[in-house]
Amino acid sequence: MSRSGLRGGRNGLSGGWSDGSSGDPTVDTYIRAAKAAGLKPDGPPLEEGLLAALLQQRRPGPAIGRATGQQELVPYQEQIARWVREDRLQLTRVWELLDGVSVSYTTLRRFVHQMGLGRRARTTVRMAETAPGEVAEFDFGRLGYLVDPDTGKRQLVWALVVVLPYSRHSFVWPLVQQTLQAVIEGLEAAWRFLGGVPQRLVLDNFPAAVAGYDPLAPRPTRGFLEYSQARGFLVDPARVRHPQDKPHVERGIAYVLGEEPYDVPVWRTVTVHPDHHVSFGSALYSVPARSCPPGTKLEARGDRSLVRLYRHGELVKVHPRQPKGGRSTDPDDYPQERTAYALRAPDRLVHQAVLLGDHVGIFAQRLLSGPLPWAKLRQAQKLLRLGERYTAARLDAACARALAFDLIDVRRLERILALALEGAERPVPLLEDRLLVVPPGRFARPGTAFDHRPPKHEEVRP
Repeated sequence: MSRSGLRGGRNGLSGGWSDGSSGDPTVDTYIRAAKAAGLKPDGPPLEEGLLAALLQQRRPGPAIGRATGQQELVPYQEQIARWVREDRLQLTRVWELLDGVSVSYTTLRRFVHQMGLGRRARTTVRMAETAPGEVAEFDFGRLGYLVDPDTGKRQLVWALVVVLPYSRHSFVWPLVQQTLQAVIEGLEAAWRFLGGVPQRLVLDNFPAAVAGYDPLAPRPTRGFLEYSQARGFLVDPARVRHPQDKPHVERGIAYVLGEEPYDVPVWRTVTVHPDHHVSFGSALYSVPARSCPPGTKLEARGDRSLVRLYRHGELVKVHPRQPKGGRSTDPDDYPQERTAYALRAPDRLVHQAVLLGDHVGIFAQRLLSGPLPWAKLRQAQKLLRLGERYTAARLDAACARALAFDLIDVRRLERILALALEGAERPVPLLEDRLLVVPPGRFARPGTAFDHRPPKHEEVRP
């Protein structure tokens, strides 16, 4: 029975509502379930949550993992999981190894999917939006070849693409060489078109701008560094072979930030993406990662003001309705270990560092202090990973030793842990004790000993 049938059927069942005998067994089943929920024929309209719950109770079909063929696979569940996850065998090979179990390949595949025995899918995290004018992403793309009519030679033409992540405004400038002069000329045209210069520029590691790749301490070329200082923006090269560091310019997606509210509710079946969001009405909405892992099918109901997400009739999330191209993200929906990275929030990184130890928290506060904390976010994230690798106790001791020497450097902190210097018995001397006064040399001569000029004779006047 559908939602409309259950709504409309209640108004015409006054005769069979009292004794539960309407003449139709299916209708009688729903009448008994509705009466158990406290509904009356002349009561208020059915709510969506209660209506979905009634339909879910009477949904036909076997429960997950209880099909006849799947029951034979339950004793082999651990062995199947070991073959798939540890030995990384294909399901066709697993089906061949299940000697004595007469099930079809389709039943085996359904059993592995429903019981969560397959390989865990790689998930991504959708980053939080940046402030207007905070960052721009910059990359190159190939436009094609042009033929010189005089020489007949082909010349490759590049496209310099600049994208503002907040507004998704894009600028394209053609050029034939990726030299410093040509790139700066294109960037100058981009700033004039966009009406300003961003605070930070995320760019690719091309030789005219980046002298040497280093994920923690990038080294721009002298010419590009001078240009960035003259225009007042921070150079932030992306990591090599990590296109997700500048996804807006990599994908080249055009976003329309319009507002077109719906007059009536709309129902859709949506799928949870690897970034823990679902797409509804050309907008994105987050879902709890614990109860709705990637690949989960949900029912979405959207009206003019709210979007409600249901799983098997149970309400799992409510978001305010977003316009096309918009997004509503609840930080608590992300897995705990990914929240700080997804939100680009220095205060969240400091909070996680405090949980590893007091000295780790102080080290993180010192590291992220300053007018541009996002320039140190990768070092702060590496600081948290050191706690996972070397344990929180060792990291806290290493931070205490580094702070005693006023050493705020994640690389040298990692070297302290690698050499196990955090537990050295020698106490760390105070700063004033480490400042030694150099005594004068025993055979040192005064400066006049090196003056070989002849003495001046005074004239004697009569």
